[in-house]
Amino acid sequence: MNKMNPKETQENVQNECIRKATPADAFAITKINYDARRHNYKDIAPQEFLDTLDFQDKLKSTQERFKRWTSVIYVKEIDGKVVGFIGWWLPFDKNVPYDAEIYSIYIDPAIQGKGVGKELMHTIMNDDFFKDKKSFYLWTLEENPQSRGFYEKLWGKVFGTKEHTIGNERHNLVWYYRQK
Repeated sequence: MNKMNPKETQENVQNECIRKATPADAFAITKINYDARRHNYKDIAPQEFLDTLDFQDKLKSTQERFKRWTSVIYVKEIDGKVVGFIGWWLPFDKNVPYDAEIYSIYIDPAIQGKGVGKELMHTIMNDDFFKDKKSFYLWTLEENPQSRGFYEKLWGKVFGTKEHTIGNERHNLVWYYRQK
């Protein structure tokens, strides 16, 4: 029988948590967003568009979000490193009959498919804000089978589509909706 000593066991244990993001997380959130968009959209968006994504501009935008937006962002941390995030806010469109919109969920491409997205989705469902909310929605690219598969496992079917421009190309977004 091969026994591990306690020191070896401790070195293999990962410290994980999901917590609300702070302004100090802006760089990590931006890095994940930037890397995941370049990875997830490489076969969908024009390369010219992906080449124009500017990390510093996105970082400034993320930093501003913490100052002025009424959104909530959660991050997943493993061994002190942020590996994914999810953000939601109240719908901008007052004609939308839903309580909240998930506007962003990105996971470090190196660990996509390992359950981090599912954990983050469950976390927001249990957020205090959602205690009195009954429904929420999100949009994703129709041509992105990885994200669509993820949402369809959790939420089921598409409820609508709309056009969206990426670079100079038209694409469809698909709309997923969920009630508690």
